[in-house]
Amino acid sequence: MLVIANPDIVRLFFRIAFNVNKSALSRNMSSDNVQIGAYNPALVPHFATLSRSTTTTRAVPSAKAFGERTTMSREDHDRERMRWLLRLEEIETRLADSETLNSDMHQIRAELTDILSTNSYNIMDRNSNKKIVELEKSQRPLIEQNRKINDRNKILQQEIKKLEQKLCHCQDDFLTLKDAYERLVKEYTQLKEKRTYPEKLEELERYRAQVLEYSKCITALRSSGLEKDRRYELLVQKLKRMRKCLKKGDTDEDRQSIVGSDCSTESFISLDAIAEDFESFNTDIEVNYQALYRENSELQKALQVVKLNPSGIEDSLLRDQLTCAHTTIAQQQILINKNDEMMKTTVSSFNRISQLGHLKNVATSQAERIRQLEQQIEDMDRQLCASREAHELLEFQVLEKEENSKCLAALPKQNHKCFGTEDIRPVYQERSCETDDLGESSSPITIERTALSPSEVAGLKTSMGEIRNAINLKLAQRDIIWKAEGYIENLEDQLMSSKMVHQKETQQLEEKLEELQIQVEESYSKEKRKELQIEVEELRTNLAEIDSIKENLTEELRSTSKELVKLRCQLQSKDVELEREKKLAESLNE
Repeated sequence: MLVIANPDIVRLFFRIAFNVNKSALSRNMSSDNVQIGAYNPALVPHFATLSRSTTTTRAVPSAKAFGERTTMSREDHDRERMRWLLRLEEIETRLADSETLNSDMHQIRAELTDILSTNSYNIMDRNSNKKIVELEKSQRPLIEQNRKINDRNKILQQEIKKLEQKLCHCQDDFLTLKDAYERLVKEYTQLKEKRTYPEKLEELERYRAQVLEYSKCITALRSSGLEKDRRYELLVQKLKRMRKCLKKGDTDEDRQSIVGSDCSTESFISLDAIAEDFESFNTDIEVNYQALYRENSELQKALQVVKLNPSGIEDSLLRDQLTCAHTTIAQQQILINKNDEMMKTTVSSFNRISQLGHLKNVATSQAERIRQLEQQIEDMDRQLCASREAHELLEFQVLEKEENSKCLAALPKQNHKCFGTEDIRPVYQERSCETDDLGESSSPITIERTALSPSEVAGLKTSMGEIRNAINLKLAQRDIIWKAEGYIENLEDQLMSSKMVHQKETQQLEEKLEELQIQVEESYSKEKRKELQIEVEELRTNLAEIDSIKENLTEELRSTSKELVKLRCQLQSKDVELEREKKLAESLNE
Protein backbone atom coordinates (compact mmCIF):
# COMPACT_ATOMS: atom_id res chain seq x y z
CA MET A 1 0.00 0.00 0.00
CA LEU A 2 1.33 3.37 -1.11
CA VAL A 3 0.38 6.36 0.95
CA ILE A 4 0.37 9.85 -0.58
CA ALA A 5 1.57 12.43 1.83
CA ASN A 6 -0.35 15.33 0.26
CA PRO A 7 -4.02 14.41 -0.71
CA ASP A 8 -4.72 17.96 -2.00
CA ILE A 9 -2.62 17.19 -5.07
CA VAL A 10 -4.88 14.25 -5.93
CA ARG A 11 -8.01 16.40 -5.61
CA LEU A 12 -6.46 19.03 -7.87
CA PHE A 13 -5.75 16.40 -10.52
CA PHE A 14 -9.37 15.17 -10.46
CA ARG A 15 -10.73 18.72 -10.79
CA ILE A 16 -8.51 19.39 -13.82
CA ALA A 17 -9.68 16.16 -15.48
CA PHE A 18 -13.35 16.95 -14.83
CA ASN A 19 -13.06 20.49 -16.23
CA VAL A 20 -11.27 19.20 -19.33
CA ASN A 21 -14.06 16.68 -19.96
CA LYS A 22 -16.73 19.38 -19.55
CA SER A 23 -15.00 21.68 -22.05
CA ALA A 24 -14.65 18.78 -24.51
CA LEU A 25 -18.35 17.96 -24.23
CA SER A 26 -19.38 21.59 -24.82
CA ARG A 27 -17.09 21.80 -27.83
CA ASN A 28 -18.49 18.59 -29.29
CA MET A 29 -22.04 19.87 -28.92
CA SER A 30 -21.21 23.22 -30.49
CA SER A 31 -19.43 21.50 -33.39
CA ASP A 32 -22.38 19.13 -33.92
CA ASN A 33 -24.83 22.01 -34.12
CA VAL A 34 -25.76 22.79 -37.75
CA GLN A 35 -28.83 24.86 -36.92
CA ILE A 36 -29.54 28.24 -38.49
CA GLY A 37 -30.68 30.00 -35.35
CA ALA A 38 -29.56 31.83 -32.22
CA TYR A 39 -26.78 30.25 -30.15
CA ASN A 40 -25.22 30.82 -26.71
CA PRO A 41 -21.77 32.45 -27.13
CA ALA A 42 -20.73 31.21 -23.68
CA LEU A 43 -21.00 27.58 -24.85
CA VAL A 44 -19.63 27.96 -28.41
CA PRO A 45 -15.80 28.09 -28.70
CA HIS A 46 -13.76 30.89 -30.26
CA PHE A 47 -13.56 29.20 -33.72
CA ALA A 48 -17.38 28.99 -34.17
CA THR A 49 -17.93 31.98 -36.49
CA LEU A 50 -21.36 31.24 -38.04
CA SER A 51 -24.31 33.52 -37.35
CA ARG A 52 -28.03 33.53 -38.06
CA SER A 53 -27.99 36.75 -40.08
CA THR A 54 -26.43 35.01 -43.10
CA THR A 55 -29.07 32.28 -43.29
CA THR A 56 -32.28 34.19 -42.64
CA THR A 57 -32.01 36.21 -45.85
CA ARG A 58 -34.74 35.15 -48.25
CA ALA A 59 -34.13 34.32 -51.90
CA VAL A 60 -34.66 37.37 -54.08
CA PRO A 61 -37.34 36.60 -56.71
CA SER A 62 -36.13 36.86 -60.26
CA ALA A 63 -37.77 38.49 -63.27
CA LYS A 64 -41.08 37.30 -64.71
CA ALA A 65 -41.42 35.21 -67.84
CA PHE A 66 -44.57 33.98 -69.58
CA GLY A 67 -46.75 35.31 -66.78
CA GLU A 68 -45.09 33.17 -64.01
CA ARG A 69 -42.37 33.82 -61.39
CA THR A 70 -39.19 31.72 -61.16
CA THR A 71 -37.67 30.92 -57.78
CA MET A 72 -34.21 32.58 -58.11
CA SER A 73 -31.74 33.97 -60.59
CA ARG A 74 -28.30 32.60 -61.45
CA GLU A 75 -26.48 35.11 -59.21
CA ASP A 76 -28.69 34.33 -56.21
CA HIS A 77 -28.19 30.63 -56.81
CA ASP A 78 -24.38 31.06 -56.89
CA ARG A 79 -24.52 33.07 -53.68
CA GLU A 80 -26.56 30.38 -51.92
CA ARG A 81 -24.22 27.69 -53.19
CA MET A 82 -21.12 29.51 -51.90
CA ARG A 83 -22.81 30.11 -48.55
CA TRP A 84 -23.64 26.42 -48.11
CA LEU A 85 -20.12 25.39 -49.12
CA LEU A 86 -18.66 27.77 -46.50
CA ARG A 87 -21.01 26.32 -43.90
CA LEU A 88 -19.94 22.79 -44.76
CA GLU A 89 -16.26 23.76 -44.49
CA GLU A 90 -16.89 25.35 -41.11
CA ILE A 91 -18.72 22.24 -39.92
CA GLU A 92 -15.83 20.07 -41.09
CA THR A 93 -13.33 22.27 -39.19
CA ARG A 94 -15.51 22.01 -36.10
CA LEU A 95 -15.64 18.25 -36.41
CA ALA A 96 -11.81 18.13 -36.73
CA ASP A 97 -11.46 20.32 -33.63
CA SER A 98 -13.86 18.08 -31.72
CA GLU A 99 -11.82 15.02 -32.73
CA THR A 100 -8.59 16.68 -31.51
CA LEU A 101 -10.30 17.59 -28.24
CA ASN A 102 -11.51 14.01 -27.83
CA SER A 103 -7.98 12.70 -28.43
CA ASP A 104 -6.59 15.17 -25.88
CA MET A 105 -9.23 14.08 -23.43
CA HIS A 106 -8.28 10.41 -23.93
CA GLN A 107 -4.62 11.26 -23.38
CA ILE A 108 -5.46 13.12 -20.16
CA ARG A 109 -7.54 10.17 -19.05
CA ALA A 110 -4.64 7.80 -19.76
CA GLU A 111 -2.27 10.02 -17.80
CA LEU A 112 -4.71 10.15 -14.91
CA THR A 113 -5.09 6.38 -14.96
CA ASP A 114 -1.28 6.05 -14.88
CA ILE A 115 -1.08 8.44 -11.94
CA LEU A 116 -3.85 6.61 -10.14
CA SER A 117 -2.23 3.25 -10.85
CA THR A 118 1.02 4.50 -9.29
CA ASN A 119 -0.99 5.76 -6.34
CA SER A 120 -2.78 2.60 -5.30
CA TYR A 121 -5.41 4.35 -3.39
CA ASN A 122 -8.44 2.01 -3.66
CA ILE A 123 -11.29 4.34 -2.63
CA MET A 124 -10.18 7.24 -4.84
CA ASP A 125 -9.45 4.83 -7.67
CA ARG A 126 -13.03 3.52 -7.66
CA ASN A 127 -14.56 7.02 -7.65
CA SER A 128 -12.37 8.19 -10.54
CA ASN A 129 -13.14 5.05 -12.54
CA LYS A 130 -16.88 5.62 -12.05
CA LYS A 131 -16.58 9.22 -13.25
CA ILE A 132 -14.54 8.15 -16.27
CA VAL A 133 -17.10 5.47 -17.18
CA GLU A 134 -19.92 8.00 -16.88
CA LEU A 135 -18.07 10.44 -19.11
CA GLU A 136 -17.50 7.72 -21.72
CA LYS A 137 -21.17 6.79 -21.64
CA SER A 138 -22.21 10.43 -22.09
CA GLN A 139 -19.82 10.83 -25.02
CA ARG A 140 -20.90 7.72 -26.96
CA PRO A 141 -24.31 9.06 -28.19
CA LEU A 142 -22.69 12.34 -29.15
CA ILE A 143 -20.07 10.53 -31.23
CA GLU A 144 -22.78 8.46 -32.95
CA GLN A 145 -24.81 11.60 -33.67
CA ASN A 146 -21.73 13.23 -35.18
CA ARG A 147 -21.24 10.25 -37.46
CA LYS A 148 -24.91 10.27 -38.55
CA ILE A 149 -24.83 14.00 -39.24
CA ASN A 150 -21.71 13.59 -41.39
CA ASP A 151 -23.45 10.89 -43.45
CA ARG A 152 -26.52 13.10 -43.90
CA ASN A 153 -24.40 16.05 -44.94
CA LYS A 154 -22.74 13.96 -47.64
CA ILE A 155 -26.15 12.86 -49.00
CA LEU A 156 -27.39 16.44 -48.98
CA GLN A 157 -24.33 17.65 -50.87
CA GLN A 158 -24.94 15.04 -53.58
CA GLU A 159 -28.59 16.07 -53.90
CA ILE A 160 -27.67 19.77 -54.04
CA LYS A 161 -25.23 19.08 -56.87
CA LYS A 162 -27.91 17.22 -58.84
CA LEU A 163 -30.39 20.05 -58.33
CA GLU A 164 -27.81 22.60 -59.44
CA GLN A 165 -27.25 20.69 -62.66
CA LYS A 166 -31.01 20.55 -63.30
CA LEU A 167 -31.35 24.26 -62.64
CA CYS A 168 -28.56 25.07 -65.08
CA HIS A 169 -30.23 23.01 -67.81
CA CYS A 170 -33.63 24.59 -67.10
CA GLN A 171 -32.21 28.11 -67.19
CA ASP A 172 -30.46 27.44 -70.51
CA ASP A 173 -33.69 26.09 -72.02
CA PHE A 174 -35.59 29.04 -70.61
CA LEU A 175 -33.21 31.55 -72.19
CA THR A 176 -33.42 29.83 -75.58
CA LEU A 177 -37.22 29.81 -75.43
CA LYS A 178 -37.26 33.44 -74.39
CA ASP A 179 -35.12 34.40 -77.38
CA ALA A 180 -37.37 32.42 -79.73
CA TYR A 181 -40.47 34.04 -78.22
CA GLU A 182 -39.01 37.54 -78.67
CA ARG A 183 -38.16 36.77 -82.28
CA LEU A 184 -41.69 35.56 -82.96
CA VAL A 185 -43.15 38.66 -81.32
CA LYS A 186 -40.96 40.90 -83.49
CA GLU A 187 -41.97 39.03 -86.64
CA TYR A 188 -45.62 39.25 -85.62
CA THR A 189 -45.39 43.01 -85.07
CA GLN A 190 -43.65 43.46 -88.43
CA LEU A 191 -46.41 41.50 -90.17
CA LYS A 192 -49.03 43.60 -88.40
CA GLU A 193 -47.33 46.82 -89.47
CA LYS A 194 -47.17 45.60 -93.06
CA ARG A 195 -50.84 44.62 -93.19
CA THR A 196 -52.46 47.27 -91.00
CA TYR A 197 -52.44 51.05 -91.28
CA PRO A 198 -53.69 53.61 -88.76
CA GLU A 199 -56.62 54.50 -90.98
CA LYS A 200 -57.75 50.89 -91.10
CA LEU A 201 -57.32 50.54 -87.37
CA GLU A 202 -59.51 53.59 -86.82
CA GLU A 203 -62.15 52.13 -89.12
CA LEU A 204 -62.01 48.83 -87.27
CA GLU A 205 -62.49 50.57 -83.93
CA ARG A 206 -65.39 52.52 -85.34
CA TYR A 207 -67.05 49.35 -86.66
CA ARG A 208 -66.53 47.62 -83.32
CA ALA A 209 -68.18 50.51 -81.51
CA GLN A 210 -71.13 50.32 -83.92
CA VAL A 211 -71.44 46.58 -83.34
CA LEU A 212 -71.49 47.12 -79.57
CA GLU A 213 -74.19 49.80 -79.88
CA TYR A 214 -76.29 47.53 -82.11
CA SER A 215 -75.95 44.64 -79.67
CA LYS A 216 -77.07 46.89 -76.78
CA CYS A 217 -80.06 48.09 -78.82
CA ILE A 218 -80.99 44.49 -79.67
CA THR A 219 -80.91 43.40 -76.02
CA ALA A 220 -82.99 46.41 -74.95
CA LEU A 221 -85.52 45.76 -77.72
CA ARG A 222 -85.80 42.09 -76.78
CA SER A 223 -86.42 42.89 -73.12
CA SER A 224 -89.00 45.54 -73.99
CA GLY A 225 -90.68 43.14 -76.43
CA LEU A 226 -91.00 40.50 -73.72
CA GLU A 227 -92.50 43.05 -71.33
CA LYS A 228 -94.88 44.17 -74.03
CA ASP A 229 -96.05 40.60 -74.70
CA ARG A 230 -96.55 40.04 -70.99
CA ARG A 231 -98.65 43.19 -70.65
CA TYR A 232 -100.65 42.30 -73.72
CA GLU A 233 -101.45 38.88 -72.23
CA LEU A 234 -102.58 40.53 -68.99
CA LEU A 235 -104.88 42.87 -70.89
CA VAL A 236 -106.35 39.95 -72.86
CA GLN A 237 -107.03 38.05 -69.63
CA LYS A 238 -108.77 41.09 -68.15
CA LEU A 239 -110.91 41.45 -71.28
CA LYS A 240 -111.93 37.80 -71.02
CA ARG A 241 -112.91 38.29 -67.40
CA MET A 242 -115.02 41.31 -68.28
CA ARG A 243 -116.78 39.40 -71.07
CA LYS A 244 -117.55 36.51 -68.75
CA CYS A 245 -118.97 38.87 -66.16
CA LEU A 246 -121.19 40.57 -68.75
CA LYS A 247 -122.39 37.31 -70.34
CA LYS A 248 -123.50 35.89 -66.99
CA GLY A 249 -127.16 36.47 -66.12
CA ASP A 250 -129.05 36.85 -62.85
CA THR A 251 -128.20 33.44 -61.28
CA ASP A 252 -127.48 32.26 -57.77
CA GLU A 253 -123.91 33.45 -58.21
CA ASP A 254 -125.26 37.01 -58.67
CA ARG A 255 -126.49 36.91 -55.10
CA GLN A 256 -122.88 37.65 -54.13
CA SER A 257 -120.73 40.57 -55.25
CA ILE A 258 -117.27 39.40 -56.43
CA VAL A 259 -114.77 42.13 -57.08
CA GLY A 260 -111.13 41.28 -57.76
CA SER A 261 -108.09 42.76 -59.41
CA ASP A 262 -104.31 42.59 -59.34
CA CYS A 263 -104.15 45.33 -56.71
CA SER A 264 -107.10 44.30 -54.46
CA THR A 265 -108.17 40.96 -52.97
CA GLU A 266 -111.56 39.43 -53.78
CA SER A 267 -114.47 40.33 -51.51
CA PHE A 268 -117.64 38.28 -51.08
CA ILE A 269 -120.73 40.05 -49.69
CA SER A 270 -124.03 38.26 -49.14
CA LEU A 271 -127.14 40.25 -50.11
CA ASP A 272 -129.74 38.43 -48.02
CA ALA A 273 -129.20 40.77 -45.05
CA ILE A 274 -128.54 43.93 -47.08
CA ALA A 275 -130.33 46.23 -44.66
CA GLU A 276 -127.81 45.39 -41.92
CA ASP A 277 -124.55 45.45 -43.95
CA PHE A 278 -125.28 48.22 -46.45
CA GLU A 279 -122.69 50.65 -45.01
CA SER A 280 -119.92 48.03 -45.28
CA PHE A 281 -121.05 47.40 -48.88
CA ASN A 282 -120.60 51.10 -49.70
CA THR A 283 -117.12 51.14 -48.16
CA ASP A 284 -116.18 48.05 -50.19
CA ILE A 285 -117.43 49.76 -53.37
CA GLU A 286 -115.29 52.81 -52.60
CA VAL A 287 -112.21 50.65 -51.89
CA ASN A 288 -112.67 48.69 -55.11
CA TYR A 289 -113.20 51.87 -57.08
CA GLN A 290 -109.95 53.31 -55.68
CA ALA A 291 -108.15 50.06 -56.58
CA LEU A 292 -109.50 50.32 -60.14
CA TYR A 293 -108.29 53.91 -60.28
CA ARG A 294 -104.82 52.80 -59.16
CA GLU A 295 -104.81 50.10 -61.82
CA ASN A 296 -105.75 52.69 -64.40
CA SER A 297 -102.86 54.95 -63.30
CA GLU A 298 -100.43 52.01 -63.42
CA LEU A 299 -101.58 51.11 -66.91
CA GLN A 300 -101.10 54.71 -68.03
CA LYS A 301 -97.55 54.66 -66.64
CA ALA A 302 -96.89 51.40 -68.46
CA LEU A 303 -98.21 52.98 -71.66
CA GLN A 304 -95.80 55.89 -71.26
CA VAL A 305 -92.91 53.46 -70.72
CA VAL A 306 -93.91 51.57 -73.87
CA LYS A 307 -94.03 54.87 -75.76
CA LEU A 308 -90.55 55.76 -74.60
CA ASN A 309 -89.02 52.47 -75.78
CA PRO A 310 -91.31 51.07 -78.53
CA SER A 311 -90.09 47.72 -79.78
CA GLY A 312 -91.21 44.23 -80.69
CA ILE A 313 -90.18 40.98 -82.27
CA GLU A 314 -90.41 42.44 -85.74
CA ASP A 315 -88.19 45.35 -84.70
CA SER A 316 -85.57 42.93 -83.39
CA LEU A 317 -85.67 41.00 -86.66
CA LEU A 318 -85.20 44.19 -88.64
CA ARG A 319 -82.33 45.15 -86.33
CA ASP A 320 -80.68 41.80 -86.99
CA GLN A 321 -81.07 42.35 -90.70
CA LEU A 322 -79.51 45.80 -90.37
CA THR A 323 -76.51 44.36 -88.52
CA CYS A 324 -76.10 41.76 -91.27
CA ALA A 325 -76.18 44.51 -93.88
CA HIS A 326 -73.60 46.53 -91.94
CA THR A 327 -71.32 43.49 -91.75
CA THR A 328 -71.61 42.99 -95.50
CA ILE A 329 -70.73 46.67 -96.02
CA ALA A 330 -67.70 46.31 -93.77
CA GLN A 331 -66.56 43.25 -95.69
CA GLN A 332 -66.97 45.08 -98.98
CA GLN A 333 -64.96 48.02 -97.65
CA ILE A 334 -62.19 45.65 -96.56
CA LEU A 335 -62.12 44.21 -100.07
CA ILE A 336 -61.97 47.72 -101.55
CA ASN A 337 -59.02 48.58 -99.32
CA LYS A 338 -57.24 45.41 -100.37
CA ASN A 339 -57.86 46.20 -104.01
CA ASP A 340 -56.49 49.73 -103.48
CA GLU A 341 -53.32 48.26 -102.02
CA MET A 342 -52.96 45.96 -105.00
CA MET A 343 -53.41 48.93 -107.30
CA LYS A 344 -50.66 50.89 -105.51
CA THR A 345 -48.24 47.97 -105.77
CA THR A 346 -48.96 47.35 -109.47
CA VAL A 347 -48.54 50.97 -110.65
CA SER A 348 -44.76 50.46 -111.06
CA SER A 349 -45.17 47.56 -113.50
CA PHE A 350 -46.34 48.64 -116.97
CA ASN A 351 -47.26 45.09 -117.99
CA ARG A 352 -50.14 44.89 -115.46
CA ILE A 353 -52.29 47.73 -116.81
CA SER A 354 -55.04 45.30 -117.76
CA GLN A 355 -55.15 43.95 -114.21
CA LEU A 356 -55.44 47.47 -112.86
CA GLY A 357 -58.38 48.17 -115.12
CA HIS A 358 -60.05 44.98 -114.00
CA LEU A 359 -59.48 45.87 -110.34
CA LYS A 360 -60.91 49.35 -110.92
CA ASN A 361 -64.01 47.83 -112.46
CA VAL A 362 -64.34 45.47 -109.50
CA ALA A 363 -63.94 48.40 -107.09
CA THR A 364 -66.60 50.44 -108.89
CA SER A 365 -68.97 47.46 -108.94
CA GLN A 366 -68.42 46.91 -105.23
CA ALA A 367 -68.96 50.62 -104.54
CA GLU A 368 -72.25 50.41 -106.45
CA ARG A 369 -73.24 47.39 -104.40
CA ILE A 370 -72.39 49.27 -101.22
CA ARG A 371 -74.61 52.15 -102.35
CA GLN A 372 -77.43 49.73 -103.08
CA LEU A 373 -77.02 48.17 -99.65
CA GLU A 374 -77.06 51.61 -98.01
CA GLN A 375 -80.26 52.47 -99.87
CA GLN A 376 -81.78 49.19 -98.71
CA ILE A 377 -80.74 50.00 -95.14
CA GLU A 378 -82.41 53.41 -95.38
CA ASP A 379 -85.59 51.78 -96.71
CA MET A 380 -85.51 49.30 -93.86
CA ASP A 381 -85.08 52.12 -91.35
CA ARG A 382 -88.11 53.87 -92.80
CA GLN A 383 -90.12 50.67 -92.61
CA LEU A 384 -89.03 50.28 -89.00
CA CYS A 385 -90.19 53.80 -88.15
CA ALA A 386 -93.52 53.25 -89.90
CA SER A 387 -94.08 49.92 -88.16
CA ARG A 388 -93.25 51.47 -84.79
CA GLU A 389 -95.70 54.30 -85.29
CA ALA A 390 -98.42 51.86 -86.36
CA HIS A 391 -97.76 49.68 -83.32
CA GLU A 392 -97.84 52.65 -81.00
CA LEU A 393 -101.12 53.92 -82.39
CA LEU A 394 -102.78 50.51 -82.20
CA GLU A 395 -101.53 49.85 -78.67
CA PHE A 396 -102.62 53.27 -77.51
CA GLN A 397 -106.10 52.80 -78.94
CA VAL A 398 -106.43 49.32 -77.44
CA LEU A 399 -105.35 50.49 -74.00
CA GLU A 400 -107.69 53.49 -74.14
CA LYS A 401 -110.68 51.38 -75.05
CA GLU A 402 -109.86 48.78 -72.44
CA GLU A 403 -109.61 51.41 -69.74
CA ASN A 404 -112.91 52.96 -70.80
CA SER A 405 -114.58 49.56 -70.84
CA LYS A 406 -113.17 48.79 -67.39
CA CYS A 407 -114.44 52.02 -65.92
CA LEU A 408 -117.85 51.52 -67.53
CA ALA A 409 -118.20 47.84 -66.70
CA ALA A 410 -116.88 47.77 -63.13
CA LEU A 411 -119.52 49.98 -61.50
CA PRO A 412 -122.56 48.64 -63.40
CA LYS A 413 -121.46 45.14 -62.46
CA GLN A 414 -121.30 46.09 -58.80
CA ASN A 415 -124.73 47.70 -58.91
CA HIS A 416 -126.10 44.79 -60.92
CA LYS A 417 -125.14 42.40 -58.13
CA CYS A 418 -127.47 44.38 -55.82
CA PHE A 419 -130.56 43.51 -57.93
CA GLY A 420 -133.54 41.86 -56.16
CA THR A 421 -134.55 44.24 -53.37
CA GLU A 422 -137.11 46.90 -54.40
CA ASP A 423 -138.34 47.84 -50.93
CA ILE A 424 -134.92 49.07 -49.88
CA ARG A 425 -134.70 51.72 -52.66
CA PRO A 426 -135.63 54.78 -50.51
CA VAL A 427 -133.23 53.69 -47.78
CA TYR A 428 -130.46 53.34 -50.37
CA GLN A 429 -131.23 56.79 -51.79
CA GLU A 430 -131.14 58.39 -48.32
CA ARG A 431 -127.89 56.69 -47.43
CA SER A 432 -126.42 57.50 -50.82
CA CYS A 433 -127.30 61.18 -50.27
CA GLU A 434 -125.57 61.02 -46.91
CA THR A 435 -122.49 59.35 -48.37
CA ASP A 436 -122.33 61.63 -51.44
CA ASP A 437 -121.22 64.54 -49.27
CA LEU A 438 -118.61 62.37 -47.64
CA GLY A 439 -117.45 61.09 -51.02
CA GLU A 440 -117.12 64.63 -52.36
CA SER A 441 -115.12 65.72 -49.35
CA SER A 442 -113.00 62.60 -48.77
CA SER A 443 -112.18 61.02 -52.15
CA PRO A 444 -111.66 63.53 -54.98
CA ILE A 445 -111.00 61.09 -57.86
CA THR A 446 -110.48 62.33 -61.42
CA ILE A 447 -109.93 60.02 -64.40
CA GLU A 448 -108.34 61.48 -67.52
CA ARG A 449 -109.57 60.54 -71.00
CA THR A 450 -107.17 61.89 -73.58
CA ALA A 451 -108.25 60.35 -76.88
CA LEU A 452 -112.09 60.95 -76.65
CA SER A 453 -114.04 63.87 -78.03
CA PRO A 454 -115.81 66.24 -75.57
CA SER A 455 -119.30 65.06 -76.59
CA GLU A 456 -118.34 61.44 -75.94
CA VAL A 457 -116.82 62.41 -72.62
CA ALA A 458 -120.02 64.18 -71.58
CA GLY A 459 -122.12 61.18 -72.58
CA LEU A 460 -119.88 58.83 -70.62
CA LYS A 461 -120.03 61.08 -67.55
CA THR A 462 -123.83 61.22 -67.62
CA SER A 463 -124.03 57.45 -68.03
CA MET A 464 -121.59 56.96 -65.13
CA GLY A 465 -123.69 59.27 -62.94
CA GLU A 466 -126.84 57.32 -63.71
CA ILE A 467 -125.03 54.05 -62.95
CA ARG A 468 -123.84 55.35 -59.55
CA ASN A 469 -127.31 56.57 -58.48
CA ALA A 470 -129.28 53.63 -59.90
CA ILE A 471 -129.65 50.19 -58.33
CA ASN A 472 -130.47 48.14 -61.43
CA LEU A 473 -128.72 48.30 -64.79
CA LYS A 474 -130.57 49.78 -67.75
CA LEU A 475 -130.59 48.70 -71.36
CA ALA A 476 -128.83 51.88 -72.52
CA GLN A 477 -125.96 51.24 -70.16
CA ARG A 478 -125.64 47.65 -71.33
CA ASP A 479 -125.68 48.83 -74.95
CA ILE A 480 -122.84 51.26 -74.17
CA ILE A 481 -120.78 48.44 -72.67
CA TRP A 482 -121.44 46.13 -75.63
CA LYS A 483 -120.46 48.88 -78.07
CA ALA A 484 -117.19 49.43 -76.21
CA GLU A 485 -116.47 45.71 -76.36
CA GLY A 486 -117.19 45.57 -80.09
CA TYR A 487 -114.85 48.50 -80.66
CA ILE A 488 -112.08 46.75 -78.71
CA GLU A 489 -112.58 43.58 -80.76
CA ASN A 490 -112.26 45.57 -83.97
CA LEU A 491 -109.01 47.06 -82.68
CA GLU A 492 -107.69 43.58 -81.90
CA ASP A 493 -108.54 42.42 -85.43
CA GLN A 494 -106.66 45.41 -86.81
CA LEU A 495 -103.65 44.51 -84.68
CA MET A 496 -103.65 40.93 -85.96
CA SER A 497 -103.89 42.05 -89.58
CA SER A 498 -101.05 44.56 -89.11
CA LYS A 499 -98.91 41.82 -87.57
CA MET A 500 -99.54 39.52 -90.53
CA VAL A 501 -98.57 42.30 -92.94
CA HIS A 502 -95.38 43.01 -91.01
CA GLN A 503 -94.46 39.33 -90.97
CA LYS A 504 -94.82 39.12 -94.73
CA GLU A 505 -92.66 42.22 -95.17
CA THR A 506 -89.95 40.83 -92.89
CA GLN A 507 -89.92 37.54 -94.81
CA GLN A 508 -89.45 39.42 -98.07
CA LEU A 509 -86.61 41.47 -96.57
CA GLU A 510 -84.94 38.31 -95.27
CA GLU A 511 -85.06 36.74 -98.70
CA LYS A 512 -83.51 39.88 -100.22
CA LEU A 513 -80.74 39.88 -97.62
CA GLU A 514 -79.98 36.22 -98.28
CA GLU A 515 -79.65 36.95 -101.99
CA LEU A 516 -77.31 39.86 -101.25
CA GLN A 517 -75.17 37.70 -98.96
CA ILE A 518 -74.86 35.05 -101.66
CA GLN A 519 -73.73 37.67 -104.17
CA VAL A 520 -71.20 39.11 -101.72
CA GLU A 521 -69.78 35.66 -100.94
CA GLU A 522 -69.39 34.94 -104.65
CA SER A 523 -67.45 38.21 -105.09
CA TYR A 524 -64.75 37.20 -102.58
CA SER A 525 -61.49 35.79 -103.95
CA LYS A 526 -60.82 32.25 -102.77
CA GLU A 527 -57.06 32.36 -103.28
CA LYS A 528 -56.58 35.20 -100.79
CA ARG A 529 -58.69 33.37 -98.28
CA LYS A 530 -56.57 30.24 -98.64
CA GLU A 531 -53.33 32.19 -98.23
CA LEU A 532 -54.63 33.92 -95.13
CA GLN A 533 -55.84 30.63 -93.69
CA ILE A 534 -52.42 29.02 -94.31
CA GLU A 535 -50.64 31.90 -92.56
CA VAL A 536 -53.07 31.79 -89.65
CA GLU A 537 -52.60 28.03 -89.30
CA GLU A 538 -48.80 28.42 -89.31
CA LEU A 539 -48.99 31.06 -86.60
CA ARG A 540 -51.33 28.87 -84.57
CA THR A 541 -48.95 25.89 -84.84
CA ASN A 542 -46.05 28.08 -83.73
CA LEU A 543 -48.05 29.38 -80.79
CA ALA A 544 -49.09 25.83 -79.86
CA GLU A 545 -45.45 24.69 -79.89
CA ILE A 546 -44.44 27.66 -77.74
CA ASP A 547 -47.27 26.92 -75.30
CA SER A 548 -46.24 23.26 -75.03
CA ILE A 549 -42.59 24.20 -74.38
CA LYS A 550 -43.73 26.76 -71.83
CA GLU A 551 -45.86 24.15 -70.04
CA ASN A 552 -42.95 21.70 -69.93
CA LEU A 553 -40.69 24.36 -68.45
CA THR A 554 -43.26 25.34 -65.86
CA GLU A 555 -43.69 21.69 -64.85
CA GLU A 556 -39.92 21.27 -64.47
CA LEU A 557 -39.69 24.46 -62.43
CA ARG A 558 -42.53 23.31 -60.20
CA SER A 559 -40.85 19.93 -59.64
CA THR A 560 -37.53 21.61 -58.75
CA SER A 561 -39.29 24.04 -56.42
CA LYS A 562 -41.04 21.12 -54.70
CA GLU A 563 -37.70 19.33 -54.24
CA LEU A 564 -36.15 22.49 -52.78
CA VAL A 565 -39.07 22.84 -50.39
CA LYS A 566 -38.58 19.25 -49.26
CA LEU A 567 -34.87 19.87 -48.67
CA ARG A 568 -35.66 22.98 -46.66
CA CYS A 569 -38.10 21.02 -44.53
CA GLN A 570 -35.45 18.34 -43.92
CA LEU A 571 -32.88 20.98 -42.95
CA GLN A 572 -35.36 22.60 -40.58
CA SER A 573 -36.10 19.24 -38.93
CA LYS A 574 -32.36 18.62 -38.55
CA ASP A 575 -31.93 22.05 -37.01
CA VAL A 576 -34.70 21.25 -34.53
CA GLU A 577 -33.00 17.97 -33.59
CA LEU A 578 -29.66 19.74 -33.13
CA GLU A 579 -31.31 22.32 -30.88
CA ARG A 580 -32.71 19.54 -28.74
CA GLU A 581 -29.30 17.87 -28.53
CA LYS A 582 -27.69 21.18 -27.58
CA LYS A 583 -30.25 21.66 -24.80
CA LEU A 584 -29.55 18.14 -23.52
CA ALA A 585 -25.80 18.82 -23.54
CA GLU A 586 -26.30 22.08 -21.67
CA SER A 587 -28.41 20.31 -19.07
CA LEU A 588 -25.70 17.63 -18.69
CA ASN A 589 -22.97 20.27 -18.30
CA GLU A 590 -25.02 22.06 -15.68
